[in-house]
Amino acid sequence: MQAKTSPLIENICINVTTWKVRIFDGDDNAKAGWIPVSVLDIMHTDQAVFGEKANDAAYRREAVVRELIETEEEFGRDLQQVVENYIKYIDNPDNKIPRMIRDHKDDIFNNFKQIADFHNTVLIEGVKYNANNPKMIGKTFLRLERDFDKHVRYCRDVPAAQEFLAANDAVRDFFMNTKFDDHQQGKNGMR
Repeated sequence: MQAKTSPLIENICINVTTWKVRIFDGDDNAKAGWIPVSVLDIMHTDQAVFGEKANDAAYRREAVVRELIETEEEFGRDLQQVVENYIKYIDNPDNKIPRMIRDHKDDIFNNFKQIADFHNTVLIEGVKYNANNPKMIGKTFLRLERDFDKHVRYCRDVPAAQEFLAANDAVRDFFMNTKFDDHQQGKNGMR
């Protein structure tokens, strides 16, 4: 009979009466929520989580890989939100977009969509594929080294985009006054 291991509990946010925690079971499933402090039995830092000491190298490696995947997924979602709520909105011919914005969309957003696609497909899949073999994650980044050149181009061109936005009040006002978060097709979103 195999012994049942305790789930890993990660503190996300602590206040006086409740803690926001994320609980990981052995299958890499995570659930998050607020738990009253009285329910939790606070362990000393050197006590076991999975029956291992917190300073155990394998445990730390797993935690780092899990955090890498979670942050990359969150970053990918953030990138995709910009694509969905701004770029696709501007590309939709049914939306009333000022001509100056349509004509300069590539100057403003550059290759942002390519970067979002890279993070949401190639990079995250490569990291997940090697999650059980952390030594290979570094090789994933090395293999994708040339793909990161997209970021260099984007960073190089950001100052020009910022100058364009700063120099064009109508463009800046459009972005400041338009609610893009709803991404409603066929409406310009002005409120």
